[in-house]
Formats: sequence, C-alpha cells, structure tokens
Amino acid sequence: MKTLFLVAFSFAVITSAFGIQNDFRQTANIIALDQDGDKRTEVKYAELPQAVRDAMTGTDYRGWVVQETAYLVTKKDGAGEYYEITLTRPGTDETRTVKLDKNGELFKKDKDNNNHKQD
Repeated sequence: MKTLFLVAFSFAVITSAFGIQNDFRQTANIIALDQDGDKRTEVKYAELPQAVRDAMTGTDYRGWVVQETAYLVTKKDGAGEYYEITLTRPGTDETRTVKLDKNGELFKKDKDNNNHKQD
C-alpha cells in the first residue's frame, strides 16, 4: 500500500511540475539587451496596445505585412520606450522597421528626425 501511495504521489508531483513549466513557457517573453544597452522584450502582435495595432492599419503601412513578433524597447538613457515593429512587403525582400510609442505615435526621436521609414 505504501508503494502504491508513493507512486501516486510521485506521479502527481511530476505532472504538476510539467504543468507549471508549460505555463511559464507560454507566458515568458524573451528579454535581451541590444548593442546600445537598451532592453528589448519580445511582444506578440496581439499583445500590443490597441493604439499601436490601430496605427498599423493606417494608410502609411498599406501593402505591408506586420511580423507576428515585435519588441518593446526601453531606452537605457531613460529617453522612454517604444514598440519596434518589422514590416515586410509581400513578394519582395523589402523590410521596414517602425518605432511607435504606446499611443501609436512615432517615437519622439524618430519624429524629430522625420524618419519613420527605417530599413
């Protein structure tokens, strides 16, 4: 009887450990530092703020396909954070990177440079 109980208990512990690991894997985002020391956190397109997703449907981005994964970039120097979104033009090798703040506006640094069509 002790053996049966021990086997059942071990099975329950192992099963719950795998369940916790799978849940963690589904919700974990990849976080890395880029060459400037800015923090880059992987974000799925569906998890972007609604204002950012709405901005991506505008005429500036017509004919482009949004990649499934974007990045939330937090500037090391405290200059803010933005969502870096990569777009591709179907049928070509053309790509474009757009940096938008949480309100769907061009990130202020890019606004100042008038450069939202980055490659």
